[in-house]
Amino acid sequence: MLDQNIVLKANELFTAGSIETDGSRESASGLYIRDTRHLTRFDLTLNGSRLERLTLVQTDLTTATIVATNQMLHLAGERVIRPQSLLITEQLSISGQLTADITIENVSTEAMTVPVQVTAGADFRDLFDIRGFARSKRGVVLTPELSDKHARLAYRGVDNRISATTISYSQAPVLTTAMQPSALDNAGLSHAAPSRRSREMEQLLAWPTVTGTWTVSLAPLENWSVRIIVRPEPADGRPVSPDALNWPTTAVPISDPLLAAVHELSLRDLAALDTTFANGPLAAAGIPWFVSPFGRDSLIAALQTLHLTPERAKATLRTLASLQGTTIDPYKEEEPGKICHEMRYGEMARTHEVPHTPYFGSIDATPLWLWLLAETVGQTGDKSLFDELFEPMMRALDWCTQFGDLDGDSLIEYRSDHRGPGTIANQVWKDSYDSLTWPDRSTPIGPIAAVEVQGYSYAAHAQLAELATRYGHVDLGERLRQRAKVIQAAVEATFWLPDQHCYAQALDGNKRPIPVVTSNAGQLLATGLPSAERAGILIDRLMEPDMMTHWGMRTLSAAGSMYNPISYHNGSIWPHDNSIVGVGCYRYGRADAGDRILQAMVTAAATMPDYRLPELYCGFDADGLAMRAPIPYPVSCSPQAWAAGAVPYLLNGRGRQVG
Repeated sequence: MLDQNIVLKANELFTAGSIETDGSRESASGLYIRDTRHLTRFDLTLNGSRLERLTLVQTDLTTATIVATNQMLHLAGERVIRPQSLLITEQLSISGQLTADITIENVSTEAMTVPVQVTAGADFRDLFDIRGFARSKRGVVLTPELSDKHARLAYRGVDNRISATTISYSQAPVLTTAMQPSALDNAGLSHAAPSRRSREMEQLLAWPTVTGTWTVSLAPLENWSVRIIVRPEPADGRPVSPDALNWPTTAVPISDPLLAAVHELSLRDLAALDTTFANGPLAAAGIPWFVSPFGRDSLIAALQTLHLTPERAKATLRTLASLQGTTIDPYKEEEPGKICHEMRYGEMARTHEVPHTPYFGSIDATPLWLWLLAETVGQTGDKSLFDELFEPMMRALDWCTQFGDLDGDSLIEYRSDHRGPGTIANQVWKDSYDSLTWPDRSTPIGPIAAVEVQGYSYAAHAQLAELATRYGHVDLGERLRQRAKVIQAAVEATFWLPDQHCYAQALDGNKRPIPVVTSNAGQLLATGLPSAERAGILIDRLMEPDMMTHWGMRTLSAAGSMYNPISYHNGSIWPHDNSIVGVGCYRYGRADAGDRILQAMVTAAATMPDYRLPELYCGFDADGLAMRAPIPYPVSCSPQAWAAGAVPYLLNGRGRQVG
């Protein structure tokens, strides 16, 4: 079952399909909660033989049905069961547990007896481990506990905490256990001497499986069924909540059937990604890698859907405020007032093998939090929220001037010399190692001032200035207003590339503009920073064919020296990025450009399973390799929160119903 491409989610608990990881190329298939894989294998076989799948139906992210049949089965005593003699239905559902209802029907004209096996196993590995982060030590798996209708798999971590998975059967099977070795290439132990590797793999990476076997006899047209329930027991002992958040969402009447379908699926995905974490509720960034509180992604998803679900925005602000930095900690890149990048709950975070408790390695989360606060209070008129978050707001504003602005020029910069497990060099949304280069492909020396971050900061200061004045903080309002003007002037003076008709992607440590045409400049439009004249010039530039394709806007111009349509950030297409640029086009009265981006997103979504926009896809145009559909990016998260928010955000930016 877990080898199928099925994604299910209910609050914190989720399954990942057969996607490969972005680092180790290992399969991520499994049942996860709190960054730990609680089920690695869950297979149904007949006489040890795999099934032949007929169809897979998934109506939402909580249920799926697999319909299959048997291959040729050679049984003991030279008995044979011909192919397509049995119809097998596996109904999967997820709440605070994973439930599998299995039905086997004899659709042939002959009576038969067949061994039915369900094999379940768990390696209890941390998600960072699966993604390829090296580990020098690991806990131990415990001996499986078996009883009449139950099995329990468990693991004692390096921190001595126990993670477990219980499996319950409605009909008692014959239970047997075995050990499953892990692949050495994915062990994270390549640093070890060859003489030690086999022992370490055996001791640290083998994991147990439990096989339940039933001998099932069926007359023609007779069926047999069993229910299997898998319950995770997380190491932190906190109960697993099955309850969805179900924040109220404003209905948007849309008469165009395709647009309505894309919009509806987007809202369903966002509702499924809304998650109650230990630190509070917000939208998880995406499945499978980022079911966690995630500063940038969660903030942008909340901003995209503020007009529909203001409670998501308010909860996001509160949850991230609770994780706000309080001290200077270089390992976590924490600073007072800074909004976190990512919070994790797995073994590697608990034992400080990665710094995500939380980790603060993004420069844009803090101005994004401030901008979302301004937008939320401004659109809802919720003064009580402004009062509630006033102190976190002041700490975040102080961070912008005291820590974010490294040289006192009113721009926010980040150092690019970060090192260590799980840390990030480019601390903006284009965070891959090669996403920022000079035209000669050399790497700029920091500190780096990224253009879109200045836009977020400008919007936050300008809009909070109005709110502060409105609510009686007149002096604060004036200070913020003046700061916004200085930010705007600095960007216009230093980032504009007159020969390129575009803003630079960033400034290097010597305040030299990096002259490449990217979508980053387009994100300035949504913040209102550019002058009207430059906004018009910029929009025209971004609509040129080296940037704008049939499927959306590329992250990097096809004329750029680093352009690669299959890369992560150097020519791919990201729906959330397109939505921010498109909303900016609408803001400056360029509905022609905004509509072109909206149409591209809907056209791309129409080619995707269930009309679901993924995190990103390759940047080929329709007249190239991707003539009929965008080419998928190999390890793109799907569903993904800010991709799901793209079409709703564009529609709101358009400012009227589309029919």
